[in-house]
Amino acid sequence: MEDNGTWSMVMLLVGKKRLGAQWVYKIKYNSDGSVKRYKARMVTVWTGLAVAGVKNWELRRMDDLIIFGNDSAVRKYALDIISEAGLLRARPVSFPMEQNHRLGSSTSPLLCDVERFLHSVGHLLYLSFTCPDLSYAIQVLSQFLHEPRQDHWQAALHVVKYLKGCPSQRILLGLDSDLHLTSWYDFDWASCPLTRRSVSGWIVFFGSSPVSWKTKKQVIVSRSSTEAKYSSMAFLTYGTIQMSHVSTTEQIADRFTKSLRRKQFKFLLRKLGIRELHAPS
Repeated sequence: MEDNGTWSMVMLLVGKKRLGAQWVYKIKYNSDGSVKRYKARMVTVWTGLAVAGVKNWELRRMDDLIIFGNDSAVRKYALDIISEAGLLRARPVSFPMEQNHRLGSSTSPLLCDVERFLHSVGHLLYLSFTCPDLSYAIQVLSQFLHEPRQDHWQAALHVVKYLKGCPSQRILLGLDSDLHLTSWYDFDWASCPLTRRSVSGWIVFFGSSPVSWKTKKQVIVSRSSTEAKYSSMAFLTYGTIQMSHVSTTEQIADRFTKSLRRKQFKFLLRKLGIRELHAPS
């Protein structure tokens, strides 16, 4: 990730303390035991920030990009992504990925500049750690890192055009909260055209603040939608839970498993607590 320029090292200001985070590394293997890819995930302190907001604790500085304590730095990071893609003058789009896409079965020409695709997706992946609205799109694009095609590159540019329309869009942590954990999960049965595996998506709220989220293709092929449903639930929870059913239009986790229409995407975005900080009032 350092070779891809995923982040920039900066000096810690005198008298300031870092707010910690941790990288979790994992190796994914092929069926024959050979290494398929190396994976890394950052664990942040969203729960601590949510508690601090409710308790009105003073946080003097959070200068890690992932924590988004310095919004100007993060906005610059987003604008750098747009600039590197050559899209500063491009027209923004209102959602990160086209609905009913067929990227998994694309037969478009192979991409010549593979490194540029890897570089762009790596930057977007880093940003998605604090942008739940990018989670599904980045999960889809990450499937094609080994052999990207022209369609995949155009889909990546579409995500950047979405980012251009909301470079300051962030999670706003709620101040009024009961500090109880609430989880939402959803699945898209057999949605992968190549493997017929289902996609799971979940998000966890601590009170009214989202603190953890993920989009992930299920490990096995589910023989029914019911099996896919319980695989998604097991992926999220352990032990005894209390379940509630909600309508599709109110299902927050729906946007983690598929592309949605613009109106529904924006509606669920508001329910996630995501706002454009520099939008006019």
